[in-house]
Amino acid sequence: MKCAKCKRNLTVEDRFCPQCGEPNPGFVLRMNHQMVNVEDRATKEWGKDIEYDPPKYFLFGFFQLFKPYITLSGTMGRAQFWSIQLIILIFDLPFILFLIQEVTGIFDLGLTTTWVRFFLVTNLCWFLPLFGAEVRRLHDANRSSWWILLKLIPGPGTLLFIYLLLKKTDPNTRYS
Repeated sequence: MKCAKCKRNLTVEDRFCPQCGEPNPGFVLRMNHQMVNVEDRATKEWGKDIEYDPPKYFLFGFFQLFKPYITLSGTMGRAQFWSIQLIILIFDLPFILFLIQEVTGIFDLGLTTTWVRFFLVTNLCWFLPLFGAEVRRLHDANRSSWWILLKLIPGPGTLLFIYLLLKKTDPNTRYS
């Protein structure tokens, strides 16, 4: 990239031209694991040249679940929401297998009632944060939080709710 004024070669790390002081339109700024081109900021064309730098740790999204705890405003991205769901599914897998074993009697895991109580308490602990995450995910898809009531309808309501959680991010969302 060349400076518009003095035609000197610049890199993306140069905010200004070292020779004439002209701002570099190709300067890349790091913000919250994202690289944002300053020229796009000036023209308000967000998302045109944004490269997403994923978090270094898989559990980052899970710990972000407890940061706002029960915040019902704002949005949550699809990747973060479903990574949280995956972590909870992995954690609850022994409990799910225990319930299947109790109902069918197919196999024995050797889980005692102490472990079952442990799983119940942990699931109660993240019930409210997951509720808040579902509301923020609906907001990200530009849906009202009242759509969460679909979970009360078994079968088609639950499937429609999951479909709404799978929708892509709406860039024109009315929720912030």
